Parts: sequence; C-alpha cells; structure tokens
Amino acid sequence: MSARISRAWTLVAPLCLALVPDAAGFSAGALPSREQPVAAVCELAGRASGLAAGGRSQLRLLDWLSAGTRVEVPRGARVVLVFLSGSRYELPADTWAVLGLARVERAHERVRALAPLPPWPELVAPIDDHEAPGSRAAAIRLRGARVQNPWPAGGAPAPSAAARLCFRRVPRVSGYEVEVRARDGSVVFRARTPDECVSVPAGVLRPDATYSWTVRTMSLAAPDLRGEAEFRTLSADVEALREALARTRHGGDVSAGVFLALLDRRLGLLREARDGIQALRRDGLRDPALAHALADVERQLKQDRGH
Repeated sequence: MSARISRAWTLVAPLCLALVPDAAGFSAGALPSREQPVAAVCELAGRASGLAAGGRSQLRLLDWLSAGTRVEVPRGARVVLVFLSGSRYELPADTWAVLGLARVERAHERVRALAPLPPWPELVAPIDDHEAPGSRAAAIRLRGARVQNPWPAGGAPAPSAAARLCFRRVPRVSGYEVEVRARDGSVVFRARTPDECVSVPAGVLRPDATYSWTVRTMSLAAPDLRGEAEFRTLSADVEALREALARTRHGGDVSAGVFLALLDRRLGLLREARDGIQALRRDGLRDPALAHALADVERQLKQDRGH
C-alpha cells in the first residue's frame, strides 16, 4: 500500500470532524473511542445480529458498528466487515467476532481476514439523514434574477479528475456557457452546453485548490442571466484513496464498492455516491438498505440542489 494512500485518513479527518456534530474534542489522527463507529457492514447475506451496550439488534447493510460490538452470524448467513483502518473480515455462517478499534479483537476460528482496503477517515459517525454533509441549498443571483441550485457551491468538495458542474435548467433557454477560474482569476476551463451539467476534463483542475465558476444563459428570446459559485477540489491523497477503492470495486469487489459509496456520501459527493449505489444495484446487489440509501441520496439531491 502506498505511503500516499496510508496518509489519506489523516488528511481527511479534519473535514470529517467538521461534518460530525458529536466528534468535538477529538484531534485529527486520533483513534476513535470505543463509543465511536469503527467498522461498517459492507456485505450481508441472511440475518445476523450485533450485541453492544445498547442491546442486541439485527444488522443491516451499511450499518456502522462501534468497538466492543459482538457480531453473531447464524446458520445460512454471511457478513463482511470493513474497518476504518482498512482491515476487512469475512464472518461465515455459525461464527462470531468482537470488534476492536482497528481490527477484530476476538473471533471464532473460522472468521478470516480478507485483503485490506485503503484506510478510510477515522472518527466518522453514521450520517443523519437531515444533517448530511453538502446539503446546503444555493442559488446564483444577479439583478433579481437567478440560475437556481448550482452545485458545487459554497466551497463544497469536487473531484479534481472528474468535476461536474450543474444547475437547474432555465425555461426557454437553449444553451449555457460555463467558465471556471483559478484563484488568480485565470480561466482554466470554458464550455458551451445545451444541458444543465458540464464535466470538466481530467487534468484541468489541480487537487486541493479553490475555484470559482460562472454560468451564463445563451438565448435570443430572453436577456442573459449570469451568476457564480465556488468549490474546492479534493486533496491528492483523498483522490488516490477514491481511485484505489474504485479500482478494487471494478475488479468485482462488492465491499469495496459499498465502502466507496459510504466515503463519497460522507465527503458530500452525493452524485458520486448515487452513481456508486446505482452501479452496485445494477450488478445485482438488491439489499433493502441499499435501496433506502439511494432514495435518501436522491431526496437530498432533489431537495437541496434541485437536481
């Protein structure tokens, strides 16, 4: 595993701390406490349960589990757990395991370690449906008119290698001109499109940089409307983490795909999370929890950004 990827969680942790209300008091780089989530259920077949301080509950795909939880897998079931550290374990039928902070602490002899994934940001709590990161609505305004719901905006994150700039379609407008500028004011990208989204080609945007972008309507039937918004690209280390998970996912690794969707959702990359969940469903993963997560992401995209 490269040094770049192994450092990724350290660099992303401050972002996650800012997004998680109950993470106050923890410093970046610290291990989660035994009350903080440490692992996610990334594959689940059949019915399994988790026994923690709050009692026993049935496990669902995408559930976050804290250290000390005892996972019990009965006959006919199977679970794959992925820790934020990247450690990954398969629990076959009729087995159990007790979770530590970064790996399984105790387990049945048939529980086996799988190939690890790149480490993910520490100190990440389950997402509150009403407080998901990147859920702020925005609007581009000029002289009383507006191009509604641009995204990304307000300094929201975007992948430098595949940024998509979107806004709500304006009635009776046949096209738009989109322009991206660096902090020094230089134009790094300009395109005309009939659609309400435009993709910035790879290699145009630098990682860990702030950009402003403008959109201008182009129509002979109405005055032009203009506006602007701002976003920040992910750091090179986070990009490397996402790319490593994507490569593993494309190799047929289901839990890597689930882990990547969880990461994108936590970072506020809701369109990327939606695309990842849809890909998992197309590949045959029909878990109800995945359908619920997809519906929630779609709701946020529609409600908060109008897309």
